[in-house]
Amino acid sequence: CPPRGPLRLRSGKASPAARAGLRVAPLHLSPRVLHRLPREVAAVFNFHNLARSGSDHPTMSRTLHLAEQLISRPSATPDDAGCQDLLIARLAPLGFSCETIVSGPEHFRVTNLWAKFEGFSPSAHAAPAQAAIESIANPDNDATPVKTLVFAGHTDVVPTGPLEQWHSHPFTPSHRAGNLYGRGTADMKTSIAAMVVAVEEFLAAHPRPALSMAFLITSDEEGPGLDGTVVVCNQLKARGEVLDSSIVGEPTSVQT
Repeated sequence: CPPRGPLRLRSGKASPAARAGLRVAPLHLSPRVLHRLPREVAAVFNFHNLARSGSDHPTMSRTLHLAEQLISRPSATPDDAGCQDLLIARLAPLGFSCETIVSGPEHFRVTNLWAKFEGFSPSAHAAPAQAAIESIANPDNDATPVKTLVFAGHTDVVPTGPLEQWHSHPFTPSHRAGNLYGRGTADMKTSIAAMVVAVEEFLAAHPRPALSMAFLITSDEEGPGLDGTVVVCNQLKARGEVLDSSIVGEPTSVQT
């Protein structure tokens, strides 16, 4: 398995979302939606252009730092190698309830993360008296259901192949000619880092948003894909949880 470039084309393989029965379509954001999203979400889709603008950009520095931390973890499928612990450490302080779901046979243990933002409810941070008043004023709880936006991805990477074919160690982040190199850089640890930083900055600007957000992260995408996203989706379905929309940071271009 020779080293690949910063970005690669995924083809001939059903995605975890498709295997879970979810409908996946190209993401087209309207100007109104783009205006409401933090600018940093663009890093999910256009990391290279952001990198060329210089690593001294504040958001770029945070995204790059987290990406490098993730790349440094040798998470060859199905081993998460502590990547999801890094994400939990960033998401839990923001108000995310983080649940680790381990699945798979003993010889192929998979680590999944379901992290859901619990701070969207107007009464979530209210005093008990205020919450009681709201309950009396609206006993039927007929408010519009809160939509859930899911950021989906995977922390596992394919095997490195012969190390002598690499210009730098696959799990040591390296910079050359404005590009970031390392196993999993494009597929898809940089995307995960960008999504986490985007959410951090979004919540800093909108601490009580009118939507719920969640992260669905697996360490079984590069492998059989039987104990990752599909397992989490089945558990959420059994609980009655509805996922309204998702953003998947999977690379879809051969252009660097």
